[in-house]
Amino acid sequence: MLMSGSYQTPSKPRGGYTLLEILFVLMLIGLVGSLVVPRVDGLYDSVALSGEREDILNSLRTLSAYTRNEGVNLELDSEAARALLSAELSDGWSMSAEQDLRFLANGFCTGGAVILRHDSGRSWRYLLDAPYCTPRGPEDV
Repeated sequence: MLMSGSYQTPSKPRGGYTLLEILFVLMLIGLVGSLVVPRVDGLYDSVALSGEREDILNSLRTLSAYTRNEGVNLELDSEAARALLSAELSDGWSMSAEQDLRFLANGFCTGGAVILRHDSGRSWRYLLDAPYCTPRGPEDV
């Protein structure tokens, strides 16, 4: 027997997410992940290059002390200076002076500029301030 009045179906309590909502969230996570991962890899390469570049600059700073201790004059492009720096130049790096750069026997240098190049295609120019050849820069070349 039917009773007069309104008949209401029992409502189901909503207790979770639909499949469509879960798939949408997974798609967003995948999209964000695909944008972030390449940047992290590039960040690692950039930090590695920066550390190697600092090692090379530190070796340039030590040339003044070396010439003072040994009592010799050196030119940056000379064989002796290349031999001292070759241990510090990692694979893929090269360095050149824009003009004659001399380290004098008293530990002073004439100042100038050097260009560091990496096989990745990046180059940096550093100004070396006399009298101690303190590097200033870098400037992208």
